[in-house]
This record gives sequence, structure tokens and C-alpha cells, in this order.
Amino acid sequence: MGLMLFMDIVLPMEQQSFFIILVLELPALEVRANGIQYTFAPCIAVCGDPRWGRCYESYSEDPEIVRLMTKIISSLQGEITDDSEKGARFVSGQQKIAACAKHYVGDGETHLGENTGNTMISSKKMFGIHMPAYNDSVIKGVATIMTSYSSWSGVKMHANRKLVTGYLKNKLKFKGFVISDWQGIDSITDPPHANYIYSILAGINAGIDMVMVPLNYTEFIDEEKESQAIKHPRPKSGDRRTARLSRNKNSPTLKGIIRLQALVRGHLVSRQAVVTLRCMRAIIEFQALTRGRMVRLTNGQLLKNRLQQHLWSKLFCLFWVTLLKYGTTLGMRISLACQKKGR
Repeated sequence: MGLMLFMDIVLPMEQQSFFIILVLELPALEVRANGIQYTFAPCIAVCGDPRWGRCYESYSEDPEIVRLMTKIISSLQGEITDDSEKGARFVSGQQKIAACAKHYVGDGETHLGENTGNTMISSKKMFGIHMPAYNDSVIKGVATIMTSYSSWSGVKMHANRKLVTGYLKNKLKFKGFVISDWQGIDSITDPPHANYIYSILAGINAGIDMVMVPLNYTEFIDEEKESQAIKHPRPKSGDRRTARLSRNKNSPTLKGIIRLQALVRGHLVSRQAVVTLRCMRAIIEFQALTRGRMVRLTNGQLLKNRLQQHLWSKLFCLFWVTLLKYGTTLGMRISLACQKKGR
């Protein structure tokens, strides 16, 4: 949570592109260093109603800024290659993790801002404001997409075959897998879990490939076995999509290398953030003093010192990131060579 709040405060400074890359790549390193290969991020909801209680999960009410922030997918998964097929998921190397674009779709503009409520907007607004970020995510090779608790014009997104299969998979050519939200299929009925067999059928037939069942998973398995109405080839299609994610485990040596890189990079990000904020403060103070066309040399010198400090910090970060990049690559090659030799 602390990292997300830190990102929300600092990331809007688009001119700090180098700094943004450092911040966005850091979570992938830290997660992978712990042996985890999947994260439920980014949330690319467009906050269309400030009464929505989860506005803090959205990068902006401006859809263009939200689209810009889909670059986090490339930072988490790696930059997709030019020869990649459109819609194919892309996770590059053992320092990257699978991302998850969420919550598909329109969860940021429910009626009266009600959480998990009904999004009552036109098709033009849905596809013009809320959908573009998902199109960008698919182009960037996002591995997974999570459906939303919310509804669109009364149809629950977890049961919306038109949008999940028809638009996302068929039109946008998304070839990753679609995952439900936490007990998401339960919310298809009102009250939740009122008709579990129906919820399972509706969710899977809509196009959900992986169902998040955090608690009573045995009930889900039993109910799914009893039902014979699931349209084929959906189960096999879901198996193929989920099987595409790599299951390679990190060796102890590789984990140590990644943890060291994550630790040093985290320090660099913190250092750069402090210097950037100090520089901004100096600029604001300087602008305030010059409004009346009165410039004090002391404050002008302060601004100069801040800017110099900012520049030196960037050079310092660039040096260490370059060293880490090539040093880590060499370390990984040594680790893999040792594994092969051990075999």
C-alpha cells in the first residue's frame, strides 16, 4: 500500500521518465525476488465519479493519463518484441512477472459512485473512455485481465459474454487468461452465492478462464463436476490459456542476485524522490519571489544548487542502474551455468 501511495504522488511528474522507469521496475524485482511470478496490477480504472470509494486505485479521471500508465505492464513483464503476435501475453526473463490489468471494465463510473454497482453509461462513453486502456494493455502483451464486480446496464461483468469473449478475446485478440475477482462469480446472483451452479456456468461461459475461489474451493469443484451444461470447448480453452504462463522457479543464487538489485534500486528511487521534491520546492519558492519582478540572489543561488543536486543524482542513479543491469545479467549467466554443470 505504501508503494502504491508513493507512486500515486510521484508518478504524475511525466517529465521524470527515467525516475518513473526506476519506480515501475522495482515492484517486479521485489516480487520475483520472493519467488512470486504474478501480481494483480495495474488497476487501469478511470475514476469517472469522485464518490466512488476506490478512486485511490485509479491513476486519474483523465483516460489519457490512465492509458499512459499502462507502461507499468512493460516494466513488470518486459518490453514486448516487434514480432510478437497481437494479443499474445509476453513475460520476458526471470526478473519479470505476469501483470494483471483490472477491473474490466467501467468500474470507476458506477451509478452514484456505488462500489460494485451498475455502470449506466452509453456504449460511446464505455468504449471511448474506459476501454482504450485495455486495448493498450493487450497491445503491450498483458498476461491476464481481471473482471470487475460491477455491472454495465444491469449485466454483471463476470457474466458478460459480449464484452469478455466477444470484445476482449475475439475483437481485441487477447490471448492471455481472464481471471475473476475475489469470489467474483458469487456476486453474479443477488444475494451473492444464492445459486452457485448458475454462477459457475454464467462466469465460465462468459469467458472467465480462472476462477478466484479463496475460501470454499471444494464446493466449487463439486458443483462444477455436477454440472454438464458448460459450453465446450470453454474448459479446454481455459486450460490452454492458463498453461501459457511460465512456471520456471528461481534458483537460490538467482533469488539472491535479484534481491540485491531490488534493494539497491529501492534506495536509488528513495534518493531520487527526495531530491526531486526538494528541487520542486526550490522552483516554487523562486517563482513566488519573481512574481513581483524581485529576484533575490540568495534564492536564485538556492535554485541553482537544487538543480545541480538534481542533475548529479540522476547521473548517480544512471551509473548504478547500468552497473546493476550488466552485473545482474552476468550473475544470472553464471548461476544458470552452475545449474547446468550441477546436472
